[in-house]
Amino acid sequence: NGAVETVLGNVVANDTLNSVADPAIGSDVTLNGSGTAQDGTTSLGLDVTPTAGSITLNADGSVTVAAGTTAGSYVYTYEICEVLNPSNCDTATATVEVAAAAIVANNDTPAAPVDLAQPTTGVLNVLDNDMFNDLPVDPAGITVTPVGPLPSNFVLNSDGTLDTTALVPNGTYSFDYQICEVVNPTNCNAATVQLEVISSLPLVTGNVYLDTNGNGSFEAGSDEVLEGYAVELILDGVVVQTTTSGSDGSYEFSGFTPDNGYEIVFTDVATGVAVGSISDLDIEADTVLMDQNQPIDPAGVIYNSATGAPVQGATIQMTDAAGTPLPTVCLLPGQQPQTTTATGQYSFDVIPGGAPSCPTAETEYRLKITTYPSGFVTAVSALTPAEAGTLDATTCPVDAVPGGSCQLSASSTAPAAGSPTPYYLAFLLATGDPDVINNHIPLDPVPVVPVNGLSITKVANVTTARIGDVVTYTITASNGNLVAAGPLDVVDILPAGFLYTPGSATLDGAAVVPTVSGNRVTVENVTVPASGVATLTLQVRVTSAALAGDAANRARMVDPITGNALSADGVAIVRVVSEHVFDCADIIGKVFDDKNHNGYQDKGEPGLAGARVVTVRGVRITTDEFGRFHVPCAELPSDIGSNFTLKLDTASLPTGYRVTTENPRVIRVTAGKMAKLNFGASISNVVDIDLTATAFEPDTGEPIDGFGESVDRLLASIKRKPSVLRLSYLLEDEELKTAQKKLRLVEKILRAKWRRVGGYKLNIETTIKRVQ
Repeated sequence: NGAVETVLGNVVANDTLNSVADPAIGSDVTLNGSGTAQDGTTSLGLDVTPTAGSITLNADGSVTVAAGTTAGSYVYTYEICEVLNPSNCDTATATVEVAAAAIVANNDTPAAPVDLAQPTTGVLNVLDNDMFNDLPVDPAGITVTPVGPLPSNFVLNSDGTLDTTALVPNGTYSFDYQICEVVNPTNCNAATVQLEVISSLPLVTGNVYLDTNGNGSFEAGSDEVLEGYAVELILDGVVVQTTTSGSDGSYEFSGFTPDNGYEIVFTDVATGVAVGSISDLDIEADTVLMDQNQPIDPAGVIYNSATGAPVQGATIQMTDAAGTPLPTVCLLPGQQPQTTTATGQYSFDVIPGGAPSCPTAETEYRLKITTYPSGFVTAVSALTPAEAGTLDATTCPVDAVPGGSCQLSASSTAPAAGSPTPYYLAFLLATGDPDVINNHIPLDPVPVVPVNGLSITKVANVTTARIGDVVTYTITASNGNLVAAGPLDVVDILPAGFLYTPGSATLDGAAVVPTVSGNRVTVENVTVPASGVATLTLQVRVTSAALAGDAANRARMVDPITGNALSADGVAIVRVVSEHVFDCADIIGKVFDDKNHNGYQDKGEPGLAGARVVTVRGVRITTDEFGRFHVPCAELPSDIGSNFTLKLDTASLPTGYRVTTENPRVIRVTAGKMAKLNFGASISNVVDIDLTATAFEPDTGEPIDGFGESVDRLLASIKRKPSVLRLSYLLEDEELKTAQKKLRLVEKILRAKWRRVGGYKLNIETTIKRVQ
């Protein structure tokens, strides 16, 4: 092995002197390895001199092969001579075989990616794992050369180190190299280098986020980060790298070729619509662009004006002032037109100078809904109209949050039901203007006829009216639902004798022509706004056919298809007041102390103060200090008169008093006439009579013998002293009907006998008492 120094055995070991092997050098023989032999012709020494290293015959007969001796087969000629006879000599040769040492080049594959963003020396040393003669390679003893061309910007040095001269783009690179022994140039071995490059430079990082407050700055912990947005690095219209925002909204580009004019485009994967871009980025090899954040400023949300919920499936486009759609080059990819998803969001980013219709100078642009989803009115919102005129983004006079973007609402979400925010459909935009965001556009749902949530109220402008008067009614239809209700009918049912005045009806201030059928006034095709009201007014005239008293006017909402009522009735009551002189019958009267029980007020019989009389309508009238009462306009009799009933409330009489006249009393009254009606009452002797079953025959139910005589004696005792008989039947084991029959029989007997002997009106009170 020529790689290391080697000492070989004695060359004379197999030589002989006088047939004796291995003669001793110095005492037996002499050894000569150079010059010319005794024969004068044979050259002593090596036949070939090694290119490197040496082979030496030592004085003791050993052969030394020096380290680094070139591999090969060498012949060394030497001569031995007898010491005693110096001319007794002989020559021989020693052949030395020098072999090349083992050389091994091992593949190089770094476990971790390497960053080659900048020119780098000593990326790795390919010799670090290579072996020569089972030992680590000494760079001084070998040569290193690539096999084939190296990748761009790579340099393999003679000491085995690998350098780069410029940025190496991201990727996986491989090349072959070989190592050869310097002493033995053909003693070579090859291996492969493979490494993954992830260059940190150029480096562009940022976050995709929802700019909640519209200030254009990413505020960690406050702004909502957006995961899964596609982010493209574009140069001259060609996508160089693509990535997706992570769970924290972050993205990163690195290791691309430096150049000028890069653009980053952000796209909502769900819709395929680009939502923003950063352009005109000049990137050098050592450029680090941090915080290239993209605020996703949804220019607004298309939402349901009734519920506030985002609307999916609405198609919106941007036009010029004349209504002509802008060409797609004027906007980011996928924005013209665009259809809303479940979020209802839309966004337009104008590229000034992209086409003549989108110049860099201030220009008017408009938004137009071209496709309305099913269930929505195919027109701009009537419930929440857009602001008039155009919005100048430069001044942004309606900025909800001053500074940063021009925000028409402080929130990026759709407004709650019933709380719309301002919005525009026309804008003046110029290069450098702030973004116009939170421009939330409402769509009106198609009205429906709900089964609940509707109510109606009705009021009149007066509480009383006379014949010939005009009454104005206001009907308010209310809708508590989040969706407009309609079309439906409002039906007004007039009281008898009330007549609608043509041309007087208005609905929310606009004239309407109702359908009139008898006393039903119907206004058709009424729509009541969501969480709102519709107000109907109309006038009616009180005709001579109207009856005096409370006249109830009823209104309701009705389903025009089924005819079913959709609300409870709203009622307004107007009291029709009669003309006393011509229409009424007045009642006067007195409640008096009928001392003689004859039913008439005689001289000396005063009135009873504080007594109450009651009409059949429940009107209560209390007598004055003289016992007098008056029932004004008590009745509106028909042409031939009417009966009027009045009752004395016995509970209002002084203690011990009993009615001596008919109660209640009925009299005939005539229009325009006064009638008189008196009630008598007096203190009476009360005689209690208790009856039991023993007072009657068990078989016939007739009074027992002697009953008539007892009655005669009783009547004789009260003949001259006005009294009240109070009959009480004590019921034990009989049926109620039997007891009632017996009481009626006794009362009949009493009255028959009294007619023959009595001098005043006898009051008889009956009652049945159960005995346990």
